[in-house]
Amino acid sequence: MNKIIWMGCLSYLTIGLAHVVVGPILDPLIRHYGVDYNDGGQLIMNQFFGFLVGVLVSPWLLPRLGRRRTLLLALGCLTVAETIYSFLPPWGIMLTVGPAAGFGFGMVESVIGAMILAFLLERKASAMSRLEVFFGLGALAMPGVAALLLQQGQWALSFPVVAALSGLTWLLWLTLSFGTDADRMLREKGRPGAPANAASDAASAATAAPSQSRAGILLLAAGSVFFFLYVGTEMSFANYMPSILHTHTGVSESASALAVSLFWGAMAAGRWMIAPVADNLRPSRFLILTSLGTAVSLVLLPLTTSIPISFALILIQGLIMAGMFTMGLVFMNNALPGTEERTTSILVACGGLGGALLPKLTGIMMDRFSPTASVWLMAGGAVGMLLVTGLAIRFARSARTIRGGRLPDGEAKVSGING
Repeated sequence: MNKIIWMGCLSYLTIGLAHVVVGPILDPLIRHYGVDYNDGGQLIMNQFFGFLVGVLVSPWLLPRLGRRRTLLLALGCLTVAETIYSFLPPWGIMLTVGPAAGFGFGMVESVIGAMILAFLLERKASAMSRLEVFFGLGALAMPGVAALLLQQGQWALSFPVVAALSGLTWLLWLTLSFGTDADRMLREKGRPGAPANAASDAASAATAAPSQSRAGILLLAAGSVFFFLYVGTEMSFANYMPSILHTHTGVSESASALAVSLFWGAMAAGRWMIAPVADNLRPSRFLILTSLGTAVSLVLLPLTTSIPISFALILIQGLIMAGMFTMGLVFMNNALPGTEERTTSILVACGGLGGALLPKLTGIMMDRFSPTASVWLMAGGAVGMLLVTGLAIRFARSARTIRGGRLPDGEAKVSGING
């Protein structure tokens, strides 16, 4: 399983690049095509609608293709889409190809994340944090690469970089062996979410009621709203921060692209620091504090035009948001045990929907109002995360009561239900 985790890390590095490739080059991209920020937001939205489809169909594909073939399909779509992007085809084709790219990186994220949560019996938070570190490294590297290419006037080469790494990852998933048991698991075409062994089968049977109860449904709904707001806010911030900084503070385009590298660098560093201790943290308390911190830092950002202060706030923002995705998944899957692949798919899908709609709305705000208004929108999303986290904790306590007032063995440390 450890070898699969490391391949998962490479895959998350790849989708980290793919998630943010448009943002750092958005200004020259829209100038090249003669479109506006609203149109740029449409490209981002199309990618994340594809992301949403990829996540939602993955539970349907898994029992038909198996995990390895599903991953190969996803990475193949991503590689082809980024290759087409590389030729800068007409804008209509760019918008048409966008969903294929999103389909690829959405399915990869969903399948690998669910696989880790379903088949690891312990240290799930640490493993997920390791994956998220590599996602952050990919998202960190892309703006830096884009900044160097912008300085050389070769910004369009950002797309071939993603295509090459995606193709390499596809080849490794195709050819590598991970051991007899792991290879069998990757070929498995059983019911999505099926328990990995007898122990987890017993746990699933004992805890099926909470996930189907009113409290369980409300908990899943609250978690879905949280992921919608989190991913939407994160992707709006990552994709529009270069443009916001450029217009709000007057910093150059290449420097503003590096600001996004600073953000993702802080995200990667924060995830790296969290990974060794993730299994000892209470996710509920962690999510409350980080949602509050996100809201505060976003409120402060439009209040200053100082470039150093703006960069400091971006750094703080990255550190604060570093572990929210992982801890959100761990909290929800521990509160609704036995449903890892279904729950993860729903949550990641809602994140993809947020990643589609909120950046589009942010682009409209940029065109019709001002960069400051778009940051206030993101701050509102952070406040929303704080509110739904509180609701999720309440519903999780109710679900815990339904299953007998105690947590499944081995999950007490990381569940965070007690706050």
